[in-house]
Amino acid sequence: MPVRAFIAIKMPADIQTAIYGETAGLRTKIRASVRWVPAKNMHLTLLFLGDIPSADVDAYARMLAEQTKAAHPFDIRISGIGAFPDKRHPHVIYAGIQAPDDLSTLQRTIASGAESLGYRPEERAYTPHLTLGRVIQNSGTSDAAHIGRALESAQFVMPDIIRVDAVHLLKSELTPDGPVYTSMNTALFRT
Repeated sequence: MPVRAFIAIKMPADIQTAIYGETAGLRTKIRASVRWVPAKNMHLTLLFLGDIPSADVDAYARMLAEQTKAAHPFDIRISGIGAFPDKRHPHVIYAGIQAPDDLSTLQRTIASGAESLGYRPEERAYTPHLTLGRVIQNSGTSDAAHIGRALESAQFVMPDIIRVDAVHLLKSELTPDGPVYTSMNTALFRT
């Protein structure tokens, strides 16, 4: 049976709560048109694997350990609000990530290892972000304009520095109440 999986950096619970609090005003302004991500589900995706055979989970865990064995802890900061593909045509609302080159290197290294297991890389460039919400598909043009204006006026900077010292292989189970994420493996960086 396939497992819906991804590789991510988990956010500490206090950071998840702080982000949720900092975006309360934005959520209030555009609540009807967006499915907001619950605080407990906020994470920084490095690689979305999609459905993988359950028999391959151990191979992905070994790959993750191998690809991260030379990684050292580094710091990131959450800053700014954006949207994919852009603020005028929002589909995904996100918080931006300020990070050293270590993050991009880590992501590329893991993607390279995953390719050896059959992962097909995305064509678009990796943009580190925390998904805050997804615009409901049947939202009209006026909703998109309203969301765009709200995003343009949103101010968002988290003063906290987040220490990254591990990556996680996570399972995503889709439920009527939203996705439930479960860690299947953790690869700790060397200190």
